[in-house]
Amino acid sequence: MTTIKNVAKKANTSIATVSAVVNNSAFVSPELRSRVEKAIKELRYAPNRLARGLRSKKSYLVGFIISDIRNIFYPEVYRGIEEVVDNNDYSIILCNTDNDNQKQQEYLEILAEKQVDGLIIALPSDELICEALKIKESGKPIVVIDYDSSLDCLDNVKVDNFEGAYNAVKHLIEMGHERIGIISHYANFPRKGERVVAYEQCLSDHSLEVRAEYIRIGGLSSEDGYRIAVDLLELDERPTTIFATNNRMILGVLRAVNERNLKVPEDIAIVGYDEFEWASYLKPPITTVYQPTYEMGLNAAKLLFRNIQSSKMKPVRIVNLKTSLIVRESSNYKLKKGKV
Repeated sequence: MTTIKNVAKKANTSIATVSAVVNNSAFVSPELRSRVEKAIKELRYAPNRLARGLRSKKSYLVGFIISDIRNIFYPEVYRGIEEVVDNNDYSIILCNTDNDNQKQQEYLEILAEKQVDGLIIALPSDELICEALKIKESGKPIVVIDYDSSLDCLDNVKVDNFEGAYNAVKHLIEMGHERIGIISHYANFPRKGERVVAYEQCLSDHSLEVRAEYIRIGGLSSEDGYRIAVDLLELDERPTTIFATNNRMILGVLRAVNERNLKVPEDIAIVGYDEFEWASYLKPPITTVYQPTYEMGLNAAKLLFRNIQSSKMKPVRIVNLKTSLIVRESSNYKLKKGKV
């Protein structure tokens, strides 16, 4: 096994200098730093993070809490976080809560015991935030991703959910739809989600009635999407389109539609939120609202390390990450018929 002593010998310098380069803890001349880095690369030296953590009173660990590992939203967010974490020679502890309050509490306790140097939470509930703030009180920085709150004590990386949903509904109206159903996932939230608010605003802006029976608030799973879509499709005056604000619910919507032998988009149009790889392979391909999930993770991790390196930094809310509408056949009858 290659040791720091081997690196120092190959670079013809001291162990203290190699340590300074590895930990970026002191000034080292560019020429000497280059020599040490070359030796590290040639010898494939990997610093002992545990020993380094004991010496510096840092764990060199960050926690990442998600609510549902089956949701394809999270892998891309994770990739963005991982890039920054790796560049800082840290490791990630990934915790999947399955939207279970008890598991949330247990994971927070585990992360506290591991003395993580910071924490990133994606799409947190209010309950999870309340508990996580206890970790922040101990001096550990926290960054949240896509949290619908005005809390100014946390860095919050968001996309413009209002704009994304508004553009999706506007597109459906432009396709001639007036009876637009929406399935959202804010079941346990005391406030309305931004996507539902955008839906209502867009209808009002186009002088269309906001019908309560077309607004359905449910869970996050494909089963929830199926159950709610069935309810919408069994209305006496069913909607002519369904906008599902979560990627997993789209699968349930498609199942409900297929069971009734309805044609998409001739009988009912469909739009989803979150781009996913197989959206373009389905028949017909699904129109989706793309949100930059990789960039969300990247920005969240950059903010976290900014705060790890300086506890005096003030929180910064990032709200300017943009969405885009990817129009495919599921919402565009003209496109399906080859007219545009």
